Parts: sequence; structure tokens; C-alpha cells
Amino acid sequence: MKIALNISSEAKNELNKRSKLLGITNSATIHLLWYINVREELSFDDLTKSYVVKETQMQMQVKDYLIDLFEENQPTLKKINNKYSLYIEHLLSKDQWSTNENWLTNKKQMVVNISNDTYRKIQFIKEKTNVSIKSMLNYSLLNFELDLENSVKMYDDKDTVKINVSVPKYLKDVMTDIQKRYEVNNNILVDGYIRKFLENFNGYLEKYLK
Repeated sequence: MKIALNISSEAKNELNKRSKLLGITNSATIHLLWYINVREELSFDDLTKSYVVKETQMQMQVKDYLIDLFEENQPTLKKINNKYSLYIEHLLSKDQWSTNENWLTNKKQMVVNISNDTYRKIQFIKEKTNVSIKSMLNYSLLNFELDLENSVKMYDDKDTVKINVSVPKYLKDVMTDIQKRYEVNNNILVDGYIRKFLENFNGYLEKYLK
């Protein structure tokens, strides 16, 4: 479904910042934020208290499944004409992501092997929601700590799928530091961080993944 978004310049600046941090496009960031926050039940007051002026106009294609999730989880907002704009404005203004001016914006490409079970789930999420594998990985790297012992145990090196991922350099440095300290490879780390994302945000698709 094609939707028009009208958001404030402050929200647009926050969107640009988050996209830069994650190394993904603005459209990908909106899909990610929409997916991971859609079960937060909101009121009309929640959506309007931070909304000031329609200063930035965007158009984007949103997967029907994300629209359905919104309608299902936000029944009180269905009749509001600009509900999607208000929703995105809310997601971009309810908190601020911190940045460090020394973080580099260039990206590091990696080819890794992740467990087939992990791949099957994230590929399904990608197809249903347009949330990319890169978005899932980089969000998880930025926000979660990894249980390395569990990640090693869960990784199935006998049934894997090769994927290409792109990670901002500052997040790749985080991975390199973990590798040096704990002697684990990129395959286990990427698989583990993606599993961490699934632990937190897989519930929306659980009925499809049984």
C-alpha cells in the first residue's frame, strides 16, 4: 500500500540520524520502527501531543501486513485520516537515539553463514514486512547484549545459509572486539545477534512460523 507521510522537520532529522546509525535507508528505518513498535497500544493523545506542523512530505510503499498489524493493534485510531503520519511522528519523537561524532559512517561488507533455522525466520519477516536482514542485524548490534554461550550452543554449523550483510564500521568494530576477547567467529556473532532480534520481535509472525 502506498502511503503519504507528513512529519515535522525535527522528526525528519531524527529519521536521518537513525538511518545513518543503522546504515540503512530512511524507508528501511520506517519499516523497522513500524514493525518493532506496532504492538504498543496508543491513544489519540499519544499521537497528537508531539505533533506540530506538517513540514516534510514523503511517500512510501508499506507492506499490507504492516498496515494490518497497525489496524489490529490500534483500533481506536482507525478513523483518523492522518494516522500513519502521526504514528511515524510519534516513533521518531518519543525518544532520541544518541550519537557519537566519532562514529564513522562507512560500511563493512561481510559474507557469513547463519543457521538455516535463523534464516528461514528472518526471510519470512523480510517477505511479509519489508524489514531487511541488515536492519534486523544492525538494530540488534546497536541495542542488545549477546549471551555468547547460548549463541555458540544455538548455532548449527552443519545446516547453514550464506548471506551478505553490510554493517556500519563502528558496529563492525564492536564485533571485532568481541571476537578478540572471546574467540568466536563472525558466523556465530551474526547468527546470535539476529536471533536476539527474533527473541524480542518475532511474536508478530509466530502463527506463520509454526
